[in-house]
Amino acid sequence: MFALSLELPKGTPVNKCILAASEIRLIHYPATSIETFECGLRKRCWPHSDFEIVTLLFQDQVSELELEDRNRPEGILRLDSQCAVKGLPEQYVKGAIT
Repeated sequence: MFALSLELPKGTPVNKCILAASEIRLIHYPATSIETFECGLRKRCWPHSDFEIVTLLFQDQVSELELEDRNRPEGILRLDSQCAVKGLPEQYVKGAIT
């Protein structure tokens, strides 16, 4: 279903996987005040790279998901909070799967 919905050949995501190397992570960021961060009582996830085939992100109206674009001088592309895939330029959507 995933491959078909992206108009990719059947089995595309599966043939990119290594046997017994799958993982699932669930990260929850509860609502909190900015003061909590300013006084050092709490931290969020540090900038990192996701190497999974699929990353699902459910967020509010404030987009904090960013993509590093090594081909642009400014380097960072902030993703639209409504739909990250729709907010991505076509080259990233297709390039993420192939």
